[in-house]
Amino acid sequence: MKGEPKASVPSAREELLRGAVDRYEGDYAVLVFDDGQRLLWPREQLPAGTREGTAVAIALTIDLTDTEQRSARLKGLLANING
Repeated sequence: MKGEPKASVPSAREELLRGAVDRYEGDYAVLVFDDGQRLLWPREQLPAGTREGTAVAIALTIDLTDTEQRSARLKGLLANING
């Protein structure tokens, strides 16, 4: 459910970015990750109760279905260009 914290263990095709909410700038939270990178994240998309200093983890997963669809679309475009 949106806004509720979830605990998960990354699968073989999932990576977690770990960091914390550094501060808020308007409608965005500034997330700072363990490697020092920063990301602006919409405040409305954070779990309920998230405050400055709250640790966060963002899961990155491979979407095989979307990858295949994008590949097919690009192959079609190239076929049209190449005649």
